[in-house]
Amino acid sequence: MKQLYLLLTVAIWLSLVLGAGLALYPRLKSMALSTITGLLGIVLVFFFVEHFVGLGDVGYLMPIGLVLALGLAYLRRHAWPDIQEEVLAFGACFAWALAWRMMLPNMDGSTEKLMNLELIASYRTGVTLPPPDMWLAGHKLDMYYGLQHYAAALMGRIMHFSVGANYHFAFATIIGLIGMTAWASMRQWALQQKDPNESLWWRALIIVALLGGGTGVAPFTYLIFPDMDPLTHSWANVRFMGAYENQAGEWARTIFTPQNKLDLPMEVMGYFMHIGDFHAVLGGFLLAALLCLVMAYQIRLQFAVPKIVPVLMGAMLILPIAMNMWILPLLVLIEAAFLYIHRAQLKDQWLYMALGFVGTTILLQPFFSYFLPSSLGVGLKLVAADQHSPLIQYLILMWPLWVLAAVGLAAKDKTGMLRFFAITCVVVLLFTEFFVFDDSRGGTPSRFNTTLKYWSWTFVLVLVGIAGHLVVQTQQKWARYAVAPVAVLLSFHVFDLVYGASKLPRDNWGNLSGEGWIPGRSWAQKDLFEYLRGAPRGVVLEEIGYEAYVDQSSMALLAENPA
Repeated sequence: MKQLYLLLTVAIWLSLVLGAGLALYPRLKSMALSTITGLLGIVLVFFFVEHFVGLGDVGYLMPIGLVLALGLAYLRRHAWPDIQEEVLAFGACFAWALAWRMMLPNMDGSTEKLMNLELIASYRTGVTLPPPDMWLAGHKLDMYYGLQHYAAALMGRIMHFSVGANYHFAFATIIGLIGMTAWASMRQWALQQKDPNESLWWRALIIVALLGGGTGVAPFTYLIFPDMDPLTHSWANVRFMGAYENQAGEWARTIFTPQNKLDLPMEVMGYFMHIGDFHAVLGGFLLAALLCLVMAYQIRLQFAVPKIVPVLMGAMLILPIAMNMWILPLLVLIEAAFLYIHRAQLKDQWLYMALGFVGTTILLQPFFSYFLPSSLGVGLKLVAADQHSPLIQYLILMWPLWVLAAVGLAAKDKTGMLRFFAITCVVVLLFTEFFVFDDSRGGTPSRFNTTLKYWSWTFVLVLVGIAGHLVVQTQQKWARYAVAPVAVLLSFHVFDLVYGASKLPRDNWGNLSGEGWIPGRSWAQKDLFEYLRGAPRGVVLEEIGYEAYVDQSSMALLAENPA
């Protein structure tokens, strides 16, 4: 019965998501582009309105939206041959992410899931924004005040999800959108070829590398870390430099000198499958894939695009402030460079870009007025002499980006996009090696956030913008065959993930509410949680945990009480 309910829930939610895309599809002729645009428009409008009046329970929108979505599906039934690729890409990526959340559903303090759960829970209250802080009762939320978490909470309110199920479905949805957008970007290049289907399996390989692959460490994990379990390899992939290199096997430690004073991470999407954190970095990845899609779409249609596309491009120049501010400078510079290079072809779009920028700024203004003044002030400084990346470790971690950039520069490219992304990659990698954003992390780990945000985002940009472009360039098979080994080696991480997951305990598999772990801790905790869940809404008094990654507040959040 539970399985049937889950399937029905998935079907309803996917119908609502794809319904948003079907509404705009006749104009845009791209299911991914229309879906992202539709969902973004809905979320921005609700986000704006709820800064003035809380809308409370919006569950009534589910049956209304479902009727509209099914009606649109019937009206657009003749478009199925054109939309099926992108719809299936979304479904496959959504299912991949949801399967991981079903295998690892516990909402506890093991990673940073509780922080993200707190943000979603705060927005689920349905009151006037900014919402009450579920971690500090009586105060307003003023940390990580993100559009991504609001969108997740709005989804849960519409579907009447429990807060745990809300989290897991939101995670699967954004992964599905990233995968669909990346696929659609590659499909735009494929549609320029004589046989668009000729590159289907090559595009699938890129999606596997994107959603399940690791870093440059991935193909060497069993050589470098012979005694480490497969799922821990996922951590070693992204925390290799300055952390897990110290856990390498004896022979590996002779190749490189461990650098305890450094912590230079890069988080890829395969890693997120394992840990399940709903970080704002995922919203940044979605914007990276969307940037690639919009550029490819403009070039394929020779800049004769529907007016909504430049409106979206204008909106993207301001959206990172509400989604992932770290990537704002990079995204703005990339889009600005694209606009400058193609300024002659884009002369009829400037007004609509301005409308998109101004309109989105107006919709986000209530958010800006409350949060923005306290979020600015990060400076830029040179990397200290003892903070540069150790060469051997750097090459092991980053070789895929440099190889793809080199192939992008060497390949013939009528559109100029390969060189554009390749140069962008090289500039970002050199910039992050010599400059660092001066945030609150001082001392030896001062580069932590700069590499975490910029290396990770660039990885997605390069994999979609360069590798995804090259695998459909059938006229240059050498380039395709140069990219393929990189994607295959990155995808070795999928083996680690799947093999590691097969060894996991199965006590709570499928319990998407996220609280299945609580009875196993103690009967006292079980009884306490049952009381909290059934009691009238109140404030939970709880001892502060002075260590990271502890379970404090988990029961309060899962029972949706402020603490």
